[in-house]
Amino acid sequence: AGEDQIILLKGCCMEIMSLRAAMRYDPESETLTLSGEMAVKREQLKNGGLGVVSDAIFDLGKSLAQFNLDDTEVALLQAVLLMSSDRSGLTCMDKIEKCQGTYLLAFEHYINYRKHNIPHFWPKLLMKVTD
Repeated sequence: AGEDQIILLKGCCMEIMSLRAAMRYDPESETLTLSGEMAVKREQLKNGGLGVVSDAIFDLGKSLAQFNLDDTEVALLQAVLLMSSDRSGLTCMDKIEKCQGTYLLAFEHYINYRKHNIPHFWPKLLMKVTD
């Protein structure tokens, strides 16, 4: 339903924007690279008007940096975030849950294929994302 699409998009917008920003975190310099090549520290972003949101983005970036996710993994993660059936006001929750399950399964298969030699990679990543 069209209303469900709007609810899903509105509901995940901040999560996906935060994830995309967090993926630009550099653990060595403890900075986020913004558009272009501008690297900013946590305090700069916080003082720039993002306040506590900057802490969440930096913390997410720091925790996800260890996983070294590729573009496909990030895209699948965004799809999982988009298809969250627990958004308030949804009417087709079963369809959305099934769709999210499909993306989760694809994500898990891709992770296991790409990182097959790293024990417990998938559950560790899933736990970080759901924090």
